[in-house]
Amino acid sequence: SPFHSDTNSSQKEDRKNLTTFYEKTNGNEWLTKKKGKFLFSSRVKLDKYTKLYYSNRVTETKKRITKLNLHCNNLTGLISVELFRLDCLVELRLQSNNLYGEISNQIGNLINLQVLDLSCNKLSGSIPPNLRNL
Repeated sequence: SPFHSDTNSSQKEDRKNLTTFYEKTNGNEWLTKKKGKFLFSSRVKLDKYTKLYYSNRVTETKKRITKLNLHCNNLTGLISVELFRLDCLVELRLQSNNLYGEISNQIGNLINLQVLDLSCNKLSGSIPPNLRNL
């Protein structure tokens, strides 16, 4: 059906955007959590994260990334605009990492976003005005 192929295309775009975010934030240095402890792993695979955050509860967002919780995960770098293309995100938690720079106005693309935590990073600049509309 057209909806299915469109959804499949959106899944591929989600994966592409998340892969770019992974690469731009020093992905091989991300930490992995096991039994309540954070363990360093240079073999962390993106699939480990994406499988956790695919939603299959809501028909319209079936297999789309709706939650991304990467707090305390050793992310380093700018928050890449590709992350703001995950248009089904409802929850984005990136607190307590080493992210720096300004928050792009493209964060306004996350029209479904209900929870956002970017605290305890090294972000600079002002809060984008369109963030108030979310």
